[in-house]
Amino acid sequence: MKKLSSNGVIFAIFIIFTVICFAFKGKGPDISIQILFSVASFLFGISCGFSISNRYTRLNRIKDYLKENDAIMHFLYRSSPVFGSKVQKEIQKLIDEHLIEQIDYYLIDFHKSGKTFLDLFNYLVNLKSSNKEQETLYDKYIDLLDDMTKNRKMVEVLVRSRIQKFEWASLGSLLVLIIFCIIFLNTGEFFITVASILLATSTTILFMMLLDLDTLHWKENSWVWGQLEDLFHELDLLPYYPEKVIQDGRTVLTKGTEIRMVTYPNPYPNIEGKNVRVKKI
Repeated sequence: MKKLSSNGVIFAIFIIFTVICFAFKGKGPDISIQILFSVASFLFGISCGFSISNRYTRLNRIKDYLKENDAIMHFLYRSSPVFGSKVQKEIQKLIDEHLIEQIDYYLIDFHKSGKTFLDLFNYLVNLKSSNKEQETLYDKYIDLLDDMTKNRKMVEVLVRSRIQKFEWASLGSLLVLIIFCIIFLNTGEFFITVASILLATSTTILFMMLLDLDTLHWKENSWVWGQLEDLFHELDLLPYYPEKVIQDGRTVLTKGTEIRMVTYPNPYPNIEGKNVRVKKI
């Protein structure tokens, strides 16, 4: 079954609140409910706003580190002909394996792509230089590998920095209380009903937005899959996509694009027996 897109989920939430607000008429103004609504809204706004800002900062830092590593891998491949075509093909192969391993595992498990990174690291460190140009490039490679290692460690730390369960429980409780107050205070008048629908929908969307930011799914089509597709093309390789990512609408592919599509017969994180096939969209 295909997962609803973000727009589809938002539309579904809007419809649900529309039905609820038009079907159930609340008791109208009540001082106790109004006080609860004000306090809950204030606490939710402060907590959710701070958390969204914090998650944005975290996401941007992860994006920056990953982009830098992608740029380094692109440079490694494009500069490698200095060592000969055989070395270039081997570096291309090792980078491809490293990117594939990153994709096979969720970003939260970024550390599991360490093996292929070490394979690339060891191969580059053990390169032999036979002329001045190669020696200069080799020194550059060592510096870049140092940068890649630092970036990887930072990403590993950042992806594990998640909102705690008790924080989610607190925000979820405030969200439920806010929605209850909105419905209770809805008098059934058209303007009040419409305002109630929009307020309930907007508050829920903020909660969902925070969830997407925390799980690193926020706008992933552009900063994850779009970026990886560009990198694969720059490396003269076919883009690599898990079938479920395409089915769930987490990325949008251009018609006619040729890709490597992978399916996993076993539940995550067991990627053994995966099936990779070339497919034209």
